[in-house]
Amino acid sequence: MKDIRKKIKRQTELVGLVLSEEKVSIPDAADHFNCDQITIKRDLSELRSMGIDIHSSGKKGIVIENSLSKTQIQELLFTYVSSVLTKEYDKALRLLVSRQKENAIPIITTIQRGLEKGKKVIIEYKRDESDTPYKCVIDPITFFQSGGKWRLLAKNDGTLKQFMIEKVIDAEITVKGFNKIPKEEVDAIFENSFRSWTGTEKHKVRLRFFGDWVKRIKPNQLMETQVITENEDGSIDLEMTVNSLHEIAAWIVTRGEGVKVIEPKKLRDEVISLANNCLLNYKLDM
Repeated sequence: MKDIRKKIKRQTELVGLVLSEEKVSIPDAADHFNCDQITIKRDLSELRSMGIDIHSSGKKGIVIENSLSKTQIQELLFTYVSSVLTKEYDKALRLLVSRQKENAIPIITTIQRGLEKGKKVIIEYKRDESDTPYKCVIDPITFFQSGGKWRLLAKNDGTLKQFMIEKVIDAEITVKGFNKIPKEEVDAIFENSFRSWTGTEKHKVRLRFFGDWVKRIKPNQLMETQVITENEDGSIDLEMTVNSLHEIAAWIVTRGEGVKVIEPKKLRDEVISLANNCLLNYKLDM
């Protein structure tokens, strides 16, 4: 595992080095990463197998002929961050291991193999401790984290659903195939996710920020498709599309003073309701 992380680190940093320096030769790279030239040549070959057009070209040294696509950049950085920058055991993983113990390994690997091979998977699922486990056939799409827990996005009877991995008791690959969803479509599913995937709804919202929140929000990118408009009074309006009004309403309430919902009315009502419910906890103290 250590050697794999070391290779991922070196290969991603090699791409970064080539993109940032005017000229990097194979001997230069070998010296930089304290390895032999054969290792660098092998790295270049593996990067090309990932679709990155990187070559060693005579006097030019190592070059990337074509610009990296958005997908390639995301995949490189995701792997790099997961392997190098984050802790080996994150909170979601610790919770999963605590609940499933060693059974987590065959469950996750079985579902992943079904995903990669385009084969339907039968999972045994138990919603709550008091519930009776049931089996269902799924088309696995992707794993993701939400609320500090690992989840699985999959199709069941043609409907998109999410399953808590810690509640999957068993998993078995079938021989029946399914049409895999292209990565671009998977990305689009999460495009309107504010904090996590909560469904396929789309709600256009507009929020107004005042005071200190202007300085906090203005330089940040909360959503990929957000649009910020500056107002004459110094406030800013943030427009974006989200897939859950309840999720963003809860976020707004925790911001406190300086955030106001402009539209839709349904979101305003949700924020007011949540805020009033919070006040009820202190009603007896007033």
